[in-house]
Amino acid sequence: MNLNRPCQLAIVAVLANLALGPAPTPTFAAGTWWPYGEQRDNSTEPAKLDTSPLPAELKRSTSFAEIIRSVEPGVVSIATTKKIDARNYPFFREYFEGGNRPPAKEEGLGSGVIVTADGYIITNNHVVKDADEIKVVLINPRREFNAQIIGTDPGTDIAVLKIEAENLPAVILADSDRVEVGDMVMAIGNAFGVGQTVTRGIVSATGRSSVGLVKYEDFIQTDASINPGNSGGALIDPMGRLVGIPTAIVSRTGGSQGLGFAIPTNLVMHIVERLLADGRVVRGFLGVHISDLTADLQKAFDTENLNGALVNEVLTDSAAAEAGIEHGDVIVSFNDVGIRNSGHLMLVVARTSPATVSKVTVSRDGETIDIDVKLKERPDREISNTVPAVDEPKTELLRGITVDDLNAERRQRFNIPPDIEGAVVIGIEMAI
Repeated sequence: MNLNRPCQLAIVAVLANLALGPAPTPTFAAGTWWPYGEQRDNSTEPAKLDTSPLPAELKRSTSFAEIIRSVEPGVVSIATTKKIDARNYPFFREYFEGGNRPPAKEEGLGSGVIVTADGYIITNNHVVKDADEIKVVLINPRREFNAQIIGTDPGTDIAVLKIEAENLPAVILADSDRVEVGDMVMAIGNAFGVGQTVTRGIVSATGRSSVGLVKYEDFIQTDASINPGNSGGALIDPMGRLVGIPTAIVSRTGGSQGLGFAIPTNLVMHIVERLLADGRVVRGFLGVHISDLTADLQKAFDTENLNGALVNEVLTDSAAAEAGIEHGDVIVSFNDVGIRNSGHLMLVVARTSPATVSKVTVSRDGETIDIDVKLKERPDREISNTVPAVDEPKTELLRGITVDDLNAERRQRFNIPPDIEGAVVIGIEMAI
């Protein structure tokens, strides 16, 4: 933001007013106003003034001021401080190593949402990650509190904070599964650190996955302006209910370009409940490597459409292996929930508690089969999302992609002309 030019113009205007002397006292006539400059004679047409408020009906149909007034106190600003090891920053090393210099610090800004009157606050994990100090600022009335991290879940980018306070203005939560494309929404947060800011737009998409932002994705996409500092704030519906937590944008400039993503409230509260109950998020684990279907794979595996997730490998001693799921199965539903793609399957499996028996419906050789699977717990350690390729990729470009030889069987299956040589990309895979 370039403030230089407007500031210069303001200074010129002030100097001009000083040169002219004090401005005359505004005079009011019925429905007219001429507050500045010298007094005019009756031949000069005066400016018009209407000080009446908007008619109540027009106000209700065009303004969201009342809704915002009820919600805004429940959206907070979050300021974080993290100590910097000067040894990792040669530029600062000389300055901070000598004398009584203050320790190097990195400061961050974000937003949060109060969800209980006794001080539990939701924000993004990336807002508070590695922070040594977290301060929460309420805007109405303006108050500041030190916050404690209760739990975090990097897999969904959710964090739960706690401040010591009572009778706080908690935001009302909505059922985010009822949100539809085209619904109007508003984003509230501390955009660019300038203070509480409200923007408006519509829901551009729901159930966005495979965006590549976090491991478990089920985003609400919106064109309501979301900017740096909005992270962890509120995405609300026209009734002022929370439908999502803004977390990221797709942008070439660093500012909003109409592609913002929010974590839906239902997923947020599932994570919050687990963090409060167990201190961590326990997820179900099926034990397969999966990928999305392509048009060619749809034909090859004889499925009705591109919905579902292709099983590329069944892990040894996994829940899937014990239940009889096979390589080449296409998982089309999980507990009667239709599966859109591999990211969607990963999400619904992760939200299912371990040790529960789930019905997995697969398409195998053109037939639909129901299989009962008793999920295991997803290991805490990071699990590779790829099956080792025939030849280990030598570049980052191929990392995460599984390939295999282009043999006669695959050439026939995928209708590849004889003059084409190379390897077959099995898919971009993930483990669930």
